[in-house]
Amino acid sequence: RSLTSVFPFPSNLRVTPSGEQNVFTEKFNFRAIDYHRLDVSVQFHKEKPKRRRAGNNRRTWEVGAYNAYNRKNAYWYNLEQQVRRVPNPAVPGTTLPQTEWTLQQYSIVPAIPYVSFKYEF
Repeated sequence: RSLTSVFPFPSNLRVTPSGEQNVFTEKFNFRAIDYHRLDVSVQFHKEKPKRRRAGNNRRTWEVGAYNAYNRKNAYWYNLEQQVRRVPNPAVPGTTLPQTEWTLQQYSIVPAIPYVSFKYEF
Protein backbone atom coordinates (compact mmCIF):
# COMPACT_ATOMS: atom_id res chain seq x y z
CA ARG A 1 0.00 0.00 0.00
CA SER A 2 1.03 3.56 -0.53
CA LEU A 3 -0.64 6.82 0.43
CA THR A 4 -0.05 9.95 -1.62
CA SER A 5 -1.16 13.51 -1.11
CA VAL A 6 -0.47 16.72 -2.98
CA PHE A 7 -1.32 20.24 -1.79
CA PRO A 8 -0.83 22.78 -4.62
CA PHE A 9 -1.00 26.38 -3.38
CA PRO A 10 -0.11 28.92 -6.08
CA SER A 11 -0.60 32.44 -4.80
CA ASN A 12 -0.35 35.98 -6.11
CA LEU A 13 -1.69 34.95 -9.53
CA ARG A 14 -2.24 37.87 -11.89
CA VAL A 15 -5.21 37.79 -14.29
CA THR A 16 -7.19 40.07 -16.58
CA PRO A 17 -10.95 39.66 -16.04
CA SER A 18 -13.14 39.51 -19.12
CA GLY A 19 -16.44 41.31 -19.63
CA GLU A 20 -18.34 43.81 -21.71
CA GLN A 21 -16.36 46.76 -20.42
CA ASN A 22 -12.73 46.49 -19.51
CA VAL A 23 -12.10 48.82 -16.58
CA PHE A 24 -8.54 47.54 -16.25
CA THR A 25 -6.03 49.64 -18.18
CA GLU A 26 -3.29 46.99 -18.33
CA LYS A 27 -3.23 43.23 -18.70
CA PHE A 28 -2.64 41.08 -15.63
CA ASN A 29 -3.11 43.91 -13.15
CA PHE A 30 -5.75 42.12 -11.03
CA ARG A 31 -4.56 39.78 -8.27
CA ALA A 32 -6.69 36.64 -8.03
CA ILE A 33 -7.56 35.10 -4.67
CA ASP A 34 -5.27 32.26 -3.57
CA TYR A 35 -5.88 28.87 -5.14
CA HIS A 36 -5.42 25.67 -3.16
CA ARG A 37 -6.72 22.14 -3.05
CA LEU A 38 -5.80 18.75 -1.60
CA ASP A 39 -5.43 15.68 -3.82
CA VAL A 40 -5.20 12.31 -2.04
CA SER A 41 -4.88 8.72 -3.20
CA VAL A 42 -4.21 5.22 -1.86
CA GLN A 43 -2.63 2.49 -3.97
CA PHE A 44 -3.00 -1.24 -3.34
CA HIS A 45 -0.41 -3.50 -5.04
CA LYS A 46 -0.52 -7.24 -5.57
CA GLU A 47 2.00 -9.38 -7.43
CA LYS A 48 1.30 -12.85 -8.71
CA PRO A 49 4.02 -15.04 -10.28
CA LYS A 50 3.54 -16.00 -13.91
CA ARG A 51 3.22 -19.72 -14.58
CA ARG A 52 4.81 -20.11 -18.01
CA ARG A 53 7.22 -17.18 -18.32
CA ALA A 54 9.72 -15.49 -16.06
CA GLY A 55 8.61 -12.32 -14.34
CA ASN A 56 5.63 -11.25 -12.29
CA ASN A 57 2.19 -9.91 -12.95
CA ARG A 58 1.58 -6.77 -10.95
CA ARG A 59 -1.89 -5.36 -10.33
CA THR A 60 -2.45 -1.94 -8.81
CA TRP A 61 -5.74 -0.48 -7.66
CA GLU A 62 -5.78 3.24 -6.89
CA VAL A 63 -8.57 5.12 -5.12
CA GLY A 64 -8.45 8.86 -4.56
CA ALA A 65 -9.94 12.31 -4.96
CA TYR A 66 -8.94 15.57 -6.57
CA ASN A 67 -9.85 18.67 -4.54
CA ALA A 68 -10.74 16.44 -1.57
CA TYR A 69 -12.22 19.22 0.58
CA ASN A 70 -14.29 20.64 -2.32
CA ARG A 71 -12.87 24.18 -2.34
CA LYS A 72 -14.48 26.43 -4.95
CA ASN A 73 -11.32 27.79 -6.56
CA ALA A 74 -11.69 30.50 -9.16
CA TYR A 75 -11.47 29.19 -12.72
CA TRP A 76 -12.12 32.59 -14.29
CA TYR A 77 -13.33 36.08 -13.40
CA ASN A 78 -15.87 38.10 -15.34
CA LEU A 79 -17.03 41.72 -15.11
CA GLU A 80 -20.82 41.84 -15.19
CA GLN A 81 -23.02 44.89 -15.61
CA GLN A 82 -26.05 45.35 -13.38
CA VAL A 83 -28.54 48.12 -14.17
CA ARG A 84 -30.96 49.24 -11.49
CA ARG A 85 -33.49 52.04 -11.38
CA VAL A 86 -33.02 54.85 -8.85
CA PRO A 87 -35.41 57.74 -8.09
CA ASN A 88 -34.85 60.86 -10.18
CA PRO A 89 -34.48 63.82 -7.79
CA ALA A 90 -35.13 66.36 -10.58
CA VAL A 91 -38.50 64.88 -11.61
CA PRO A 92 -40.47 63.28 -8.77
CA GLY A 93 -42.15 59.98 -9.62
CA THR A 94 -39.59 59.02 -12.32
CA THR A 95 -36.46 56.87 -12.20
CA LEU A 96 -33.04 56.88 -13.81
CA PRO A 97 -30.91 53.87 -14.76
CA GLN A 98 -27.79 53.39 -12.67
CA THR A 99 -25.08 51.02 -13.87
CA GLU A 100 -22.89 49.04 -11.49
CA TRP A 101 -20.08 46.68 -12.44
CA THR A 102 -19.40 43.64 -10.29
CA LEU A 103 -16.62 41.12 -10.50
CA GLN A 104 -17.95 37.55 -10.52
CA GLN A 105 -15.87 34.47 -9.77
CA TYR A 106 -16.69 31.19 -11.54
CA SER A 107 -15.61 27.79 -10.26
CA ILE A 108 -16.01 24.57 -12.21
CA VAL A 109 -13.96 21.83 -10.51
CA PRO A 110 -15.63 20.30 -7.43
CA ALA A 111 -14.28 17.31 -5.50
CA ILE A 112 -13.74 14.52 -8.04
CA PRO A 113 -13.33 10.96 -6.76
CA TYR A 114 -11.65 8.36 -8.97
CA VAL A 115 -10.75 4.68 -9.12
CA SER A 116 -8.11 3.24 -11.44
CA PHE A 117 -6.69 -0.21 -12.20
CA LYS A 118 -3.28 -0.89 -13.71
CA TYR A 119 -1.98 -4.27 -14.86
CA GLU A 120 1.73 -4.75 -15.58
CA PHE A 121 3.14 -7.85 -17.20
